[in-house]
Amino acid sequence: MDEFLDGCIPVCTAPERVYGIDEWFLPALTDSLDEARAVALLRCLRKEAHADRFRKVLRQVTAAGLEAAKILWHAPKK
Repeated sequence: MDEFLDGCIPVCTAPERVYGIDEWFLPALTDSLDEARAVALLRCLRKEAHADRFRKVLRQVTAAGLEAAKILWHAPKK
């Protein structure tokens, strides 16, 4: 049974419960690649994480703008 578990890495990718990706999976993955590919992968992941943050901020700003427009539209006219 021990041979079966060799190389297994415990991870969870459920929303709000991400576990083991940074601690064990990425180091094991990059160890299995040559240096150039490992660096390229890490750069790609960093760029994607930055893009996700930008998209989240953009969604939040858009939602806030829509709520402000609703408030202004329904405000009593003087």
